[in-house]
Amino acid sequence: MASFTIKRNADWKPWQRLRKFCEKVEFDPYAAKDALEEQIGVKLECDCQIINNEIENRRKALANAFGADLGEPGKDFDFF
Repeated sequence: MASFTIKRNADWKPWQRLRKFCEKVEFDPYAAKDALEEQIGVKLECDCQIINNEIENRRKALANAFGADLGEPGKDFDFF
């Protein structure tokens, strides 16, 4: 089995957008990040995960793959 390493982009700056917004509205970016993670229940690496809405995209992919409307978390779901 071959091993490989993944190199990150040296210019990658996680939470850059959130930090800029927080500076603009004079709010602590770390508190904002913690609040976002707590609200959606997922540990995030970058604000791009929220902008790209990876969680909703995964839900839609599962719904398409299995032919089910998964509804909202914690609620019943219907089959097509």
